[in-house]
Formats: sequence, structure tokens, C-alpha cells
Amino acid sequence: MRPTQGFALALLVFGVALGFWYKTAKTQDSLALAKVQTAGVRPGVRQIVLDRDGVKSRNSVAASSQRPQPRLAVPVAVNSVPVAQSTAIATAATTIRVRECRGKKWTADGISSPLPAVPLVGGASCVPDPNADIQRVDEYALGGKKMLYPWISGGCGGVEDFNHFGSDGEGGVHRFGGEVKRLRRFGLKDGIAIDIGSHVGDSTVALAAAADKALAFDPNPTKIGKGMMTLAALNPSVDGHNVGVGDKMGTETFEYGGLCNGGIAGFGGGGQKHTFQVVELQAYLAEKYGPTVLPTISMIKTDLEGYDRHLLKKLIPLIRKICETKCPLVQVEWFIDFRRPNHANSRDLFDSLKLLPGEWKLYCTDMLRCVGKTSAACAAEPIEIVEVNGPNERLADCADIMAVPKARAL
Repeated sequence: MRPTQGFALALLVFGVALGFWYKTAKTQDSLALAKVQTAGVRPGVRQIVLDRDGVKSRNSVAASSQRPQPRLAVPVAVNSVPVAQSTAIATAATTIRVRECRGKKWTADGISSPLPAVPLVGGASCVPDPNADIQRVDEYALGGKKMLYPWISGGCGGVEDFNHFGSDGEGGVHRFGGEVKRLRRFGLKDGIAIDIGSHVGDSTVALAAAADKALAFDPNPTKIGKGMMTLAALNPSVDGHNVGVGDKMGTETFEYGGLCNGGIAGFGGGGQKHTFQVVELQAYLAEKYGPTVLPTISMIKTDLEGYDRHLLKKLIPLIRKICETKCPLVQVEWFIDFRRPNHANSRDLFDSLKLLPGEWKLYCTDMLRCVGKTSAACAAEPIEIVEVNGPNERLADCADIMAVPKARAL
């Protein structure tokens, strides 16, 4: 064989081998691309997950490029109500540390059955921890929705507080269910309900069940706030915000007794002073949810240990803005220490309610109907809603005042 023929033969063999290698590599690339597409991720971009702080990227997939990709803004809506990006994946990769991994599933008549230990909900997993702030997570049927409620351990709104009803969860059935019925009586059936002073979230869960969604605000960082934030992590219809609400962005001094129940210094009682972050509500909502959220707000509730009358005055511009579309329900706590004849703070509270734009009717729910009764017996009683015309009426039995626009008065 001549040298030139040998060289040509070698070149031919090399070309065949190169073509086979290219075809194999291309096939592998196609398989990899198909695998990426099957997983729902486009090549060359980052797979994203939405958490409660906004959009975060993870699992970088570099099928065709190693260049950094821009952060993506993903609009999210729940029941046609605009909500923050944080609710898109409510419980993805959530780990809940609880003392009892087996919660209870409750029927409306107070009968329970064990919930499976895992998965808890939506891929969340339970880690047993004898020192956890959460005792267990129970499931309730409220207002046609399945709601998961994290019971905090001990008292201060936890499982021990409900033992006098016969059992903790059974008490929750009638307390939460009765509250949903009361809210529906006032016309709350959709939109966004704002819970200022949410504590552990026992009021929030009923608001979320009655409306489309509830936004909970409480600055307490202890197990109180953790209970509320866990409620938000478990239920897409709840957003938790571990901050207080004031007249400006910044900090405020709060006063507590044992960090259980408190309020702005001078109102909370207990003598323990703590500094927490507060937000100006209208600006905060615009930042977190966008300008279109205001017309969807259907209720604002405050429970601030007597500070309600001051905050209500600061919320009047926000309420006036919401009223350009449809006025919300407004519920404020009538603090027990103020419910005495001719009490100056009661008069101030009713003067604050007079600042609401337009004409309103004031009501309260008769709380005395449940004195000395079990939760089940209380639930069997009719919900009596009475009109309140001034600071010296219904002093004994009205824990809260519900302001209803006159056009929708009961």
C-alpha cells in the first residue's frame, strides 16, 4: 500500500469515528434536554421557588448557558384576589417541629379522628421535638374550607387554654366555627380580611375561612408569633407578618406580661418593655401586594389592648381609600377596662369610630350568652347581634365593636 493510500484510509476511519461520536453526543444532549423539559424547567434558566420573602432562585440548570439569569416577577392570584408572591408555594419543603406528629381531624360536631403523621400537608414534614413551641397540628372544616391549625404548647392561647371546654380541639371546633358563623352574619364572605393583633392566629383562622384570605399582623417573636407564622405556612389562605402596625415605618415600644398578651407601651400592661418593628399599613400593603390590593380588602380587625382607638384614627385615610370602591367591615376591641360608665377611653373609642367616612351602624355580639357554658352548649345558642349607639351601652357583654356601612346594615 502506498503511503498516500494509507493516509487517506486513516483519514476516512477518523471521519467515521468523529461522526459517530457527534451523533451520540447530540442524542445525549437531546435526552438531557427532554429530561429538563419534562421537569418543567427551560434550558438555560433558573428554576425558581417562591417563599414568604419573595422570589428566590435555586437549582440552577445550565443546559445551554452558564450566565446568571434575572430574578423573575411572578403574579399570583388566589380566588381572584391579588396576593403577595409569598403564597404561590405555601408549604414546599416546609419542616414543622412539633411535640406530637399525629394531629386530629375534627368534624363540625366535635368528633375527632387521628391525622396521619406524615405528610403533614403539601409536602411538609413533621419532626417530633419535645421542646417545640407547637404542640400539634389539627385539621378543621370551617366555612367550606379545610384549615390546618397549629396549637401552641401550654397556655396563652395554646392547648391548655381550651381544656376547660372538655378537650382542646373540640373547643376549637365550636370557637372557630362559631366565629365563622358570626362573621358571615355581618356579610364577610370574600376578599381580604386584615387581622391586626392576631396573637396566635385563633382569630385569623376564622377570618381566612370566612373571606378569601387573611393577612395576620403581630410583632411578638415568641411562640405566639411562631404559632401565627406556622398557621400561615400551613394554609395558602393566610399570610403572616411578624410585625406590628403603627403610623410609620420603624420601631415601637410594646408592653407585655411574660410576652403572652400585650400592646403598645402604656396599654399592654405587665411592665415588661420590648421594642418591635412596626409598619405603616397602607405603604406596607402597597409594597408587598401592589396597589390593586386595596379594593379587595373586605374587613379590618384590631385587637390592641386599648390602643385600638389611636390606631383607628391613623387607619382612617386607608379606610377612606378602600371606600372609594366598597367600604370594609371594621372591628375594634372594646377593651374590658374601658367598659365602665362614662369612661373617657370608651368615649374616645366611639369618637374615633365617628371618623369613618360615610354613615355606619355599630354592633356587637352578646358575649354573656356563653358564660358558664361549654363550648358545645355555647355553639348551640343563637348568635345575638345587638346595636350599640354609644359608650355607655352594652358595657358588660360587648368585647368588640363591629362597624358596618349603613348601606349594608343588618
